[in-house]
Amino acid sequence: GRLPVREIAGLPQELLTAFSSRSQEIEKGYQTALENYRDSHGHDAPRHVQYRLAQEATLANRPDKGRPRSWALLKPWETGWGVGGHMLRGLSSSVHCPLGPN
Repeated sequence: GRLPVREIAGLPQELLTAFSSRSQEIEKGYQTALENYRDSHGHDAPRHVQYRLAQEATLANRPDKGRPRSWALLKPWETGWGVGGHMLRGLSSSVHCPLGPN
């Protein structure tokens, strides 16, 4: 019942997990909202309400986007960061964007 999510193929699961804390927070907030609805109304939320609760959970902890950063500015971060034994070195050169840089 949720909208599809796009992911980059080939990234190790432990790297995805290390950077998915917001997704986990969203899911926790969504589940809490569903439970609160069920407690208040005595039945599961209809689909359109589930969608609204999911949107609210997503927006509840959305960080400020800040200014865009170029690959050049991300290079020092990329070369110095390791997660679970996987270094991000070379990630920018392995990402393929068929639609161009925009």
